[in-house]
This record gives sequence, C-alpha cells and structure tokens, in this order.
Amino acid sequence: MADVVLRGRSEPMATALGVVRKVVRTGQGDGLVITGEAGIGKSALLTALLREAGRLGAGCGTLRADRIGRIVPGGPLLTGLRLLDAVAAGLERRSAERAIVIAVDDAQWLDDLSGFVLRSLPGRLVHSPVAWLAAARTADLPFLAGAAGDAPLRRLELGPLADSDIIAISHDQLGVLPGTATRQMLEQAGGNPFLAVQLIGGLRHAQARGTDPDGLPGELVRAVQRQLRTLPPTSRPSSATLVNRLWCRAGRRPRPRACRGWPGPGRPT
Repeated sequence: MADVVLRGRSEPMATALGVVRKVVRTGQGDGLVITGEAGIGKSALLTALLREAGRLGAGCGTLRADRIGRIVPGGPLLTGLRLLDAVAAGLERRSAERAIVIAVDDAQWLDDLSGFVLRSLPGRLVHSPVAWLAAARTADLPFLAGAAGDAPLRRLELGPLADSDIIAISHDQLGVLPGTATRQMLEQAGGNPFLAVQLIGGLRHAQARGTDPDGLPGELVRAVQRQLRTLPPTSRPSSATLVNRLWCRAGRRPRPRACRGWPGPGRPT
C-alpha cells in the first residue's frame, strides 16, 4: 500500500528524523517531544517517523496513552514499572543489535508512575542507541524535564498548516482540486489537518444527500459530527471542541441543535 503523503510537514519531519538518524549513527540515546493542539498532526508525524525509522533498519515500538489509562496508576506502562530493570536490560540487549525507536503518543494522558518510567528509562539507556519520541498537546510535562539523561528532550511544536497544504490535502482526498465553495469551508479549519479532513468527509456526506451548499454549515456540522462518532471514545471530547470551533468561526449563533451537549468555547475537555 502506498505511503500517505504528509502535507506541509517537511521541516518538522527533517528535524525529527535527524534525531533518529543521530541515534543510529552515534549509538547514543536522544529524544524529541512533539507538541501541538488536538488534530494538528502529531500522530501522523509519529507514524511517518516510525515508517522512516524502520527503513533505516531501526526496531520500532509504540504506545498510545489515554484518559482511561490514567485511572489505574501506571496503567499503560504497568508491566514496565514492575519489571523496570528487566525492560532496561532487554532494550539494552536489543539495541546492541540495532537501533531502537520508542514512540509515545498522547503523552499528556500518562499517569505519574508511567511518566516516571518514561523518564527513568532514557536516562538508564543514554549510552545505547535508543531514540525516544513523544507527542503531547503541551510541552509542560514535568516528567520529561530530566529524560534522556541530564539533558531535557528537545521540543518541536507543530503549528497550523498553510492554506496551500490544506488544499493539497483536499486534492488527496477528493482526487480533484477543491472548488471555491469547498475552499471557503476549508478556511474554517484554521490550518488544522484533522478538522480539514473531517470537513471534507462531512461536505461529501452533505452533498450526497443533495444539500445545497448555501445550507451549510449547519448540515456540514451535523455531517462532521457523524464522522467524529466513528472515532474512539477517548478522542471525541477534543474533537467536539473542533466541531464547535467550526460553528463559531462560521459566525453563527446560537449553535445548531446538532451541537448541543458538545463542549463550547473555553470549556475544558
């Protein structure tokens, strides 16, 4: 299957891949924390990085933290906590054969004990070819401050995509360049690739029902909601905020009935 094209992220990709290549080349541990708002493309960048790391001959492992895991102390990494020495020794042995890349997605949901493990392992393996990649919505993660030995992990913040990149994503999804009406709707995504993709899916759904584009964004918001309901439950709260952002950017008040019960602006998710 062909690789998914990562639009507008050539510089962040080069920076992050540089960390992996350094680990492979020098045999010394290093790491990077990728930050940015929900839907900005952190997970997509991690996926692309792991794919490229595999092509470099590195062994790859990935973990996605979630809110549910926070209920049980040490949830996502409970086994690693109990067998910290064994895990460190195992990674050291494996990394003697080839470089290892460990990726942790949604690191903001790691509980304190799991964070401690993530902080401890890089320090113990700083002289082994292990690259640590973490993606989180905020850089304010205390447990990462001392990771990878005495030096903090580097930070890489993802910002909004340019309009040209959003249009390219639309072309990837639709197979044709978007028309004027579609481009106007895509502007409401504010450079957020996840929301742009959901907008495209919602627009196609609305048009399939024969909805006049002038009737948007009300129908579009409802269609996007249907798209978002296919996501895992732990992803929906932040996605709901994106839907509400779309409605607010469209300048409509009050929110449509389809949006009632979804988080409003400024409400915590």
